[in-house]
Amino acid sequence: MINEVEFYCPVYEGKISQYDCDEISTGIHRGSFINDGIPFLMELDTALSRRRRCIACERCPEEYRPWNRNSLNDLKHLGYPQSDADELPGAVMDVISKHAAGRIRKLNGRFDCCQLPSGIQLWYEWDPQLDQLVDFKAHYASANSMYMRIDTLNKSKNYGQLTCSRVFAGLRPYKNQDKVLFHSAIEVPDLHLYRDEYMQDDPVVQVCAFPEELAYFDSVGEYKIRRNNKLAEESFVSGTAFDECGRANMPDHGMITGVIKSATKVINEVTGLPFYHLEVNCLGMIMDVVANPDLLPAIPKKGAVLQGVFRFSARVIDFWFTGYVFNITIETPLTMRRFGTIRTALTNMQPGERMSCDINPALGNIELVRVKCEVEGMSVEFKVRNDDQGWQFLRFYPISREESIKVFERTLVYEDPPSMDNARDVTDVYQDEEDELTPDGI
Repeated sequence: MINEVEFYCPVYEGKISQYDCDEISTGIHRGSFINDGIPFLMELDTALSRRRRCIACERCPEEYRPWNRNSLNDLKHLGYPQSDADELPGAVMDVISKHAAGRIRKLNGRFDCCQLPSGIQLWYEWDPQLDQLVDFKAHYASANSMYMRIDTLNKSKNYGQLTCSRVFAGLRPYKNQDKVLFHSAIEVPDLHLYRDEYMQDDPVVQVCAFPEELAYFDSVGEYKIRRNNKLAEESFVSGTAFDECGRANMPDHGMITGVIKSATKVINEVTGLPFYHLEVNCLGMIMDVVANPDLLPAIPKKGAVLQGVFRFSARVIDFWFTGYVFNITIETPLTMRRFGTIRTALTNMQPGERMSCDINPALGNIELVRVKCEVEGMSVEFKVRNDDQGWQFLRFYPISREESIKVFERTLVYEDPPSMDNARDVTDVYQDEEDELTPDGI
């Protein structure tokens, strides 16, 4: 029998073999030793109390270092104080215990998501047997969206790495647009919810950008005067091309320059600390940027220019079924107070989601008004009776979210629907009067 080379272990505080090292490091990572029929080298509680030593050891496998710099950085931009990495599991568990609504349980209970009302999402891997958190990725969800064309896909399947999946992909604002405008490595924490074939069909995604550094300019004019490069006020540079900008190659990052469409201070419900959600216009797409206030020199405002180096997180949206179909019966006219619920639904509607309002009694020849959120805009339809006592569906598309709110308000509150002269007749895409959708959708 060949004797294994022994080396010093800071956890055991003595010399051990590689077999013993694997046992100890795996036990610390999982929270329990694997029962191989051989007496354990040391007590589990003692090993766990020395977890820091194991993580700091050069022999510790990379996959056993779950609380990495990226996790700390992401939480910093979502209203979490900068703390020791060992405190992260407790911070995540605090979110999960207080905000259980909207959770997803997949993959035999191993894969969950918890979303706070503010939009903070925590995708995490859970060990059902040990009843403990294994790994997590943070994201910020919004109603913005775009199309993603994947070049390479890396779906991580190892224990403690389900949320670490990523793609190298291009982003674009329109389905029929051949040229992609962004090319970058993008983390996709919910990748395991979808078959690989679905991901190859240009899925709809919402992208959140976590900054490593930011530069802020009050206006486009100021940017053109103060900028340190020749990039346009709306531009993107992949991390693989950073050497062209005088920076080191950073394949997991990208540089965005864009004009702020909206700036909102958000309060983290768990910590009570603020962060900014910035909707940034760039090359026809809206990127959701979340930022710690300390990273900004001033209170951000609409029309300002933001330039920064970011890591990207994409949330895949199941465009054909989101679980949200809002059907209500309306007795017109609505008061502005009652219209508030519909306004909120329209404001927060995400791609693939629908809302349908039956009007009873009919408003003239209008029996129904409904809306679907598309990537390119909102699709609003009216069901109307024609002179032959048949019915038609007349569609306005694409219109902006703000325009769709005005259409619903004008129709349901003021009983003054828009003229149908410019609407498109789409009656032929429906099969019957039960309003069932064909694959063409609304």
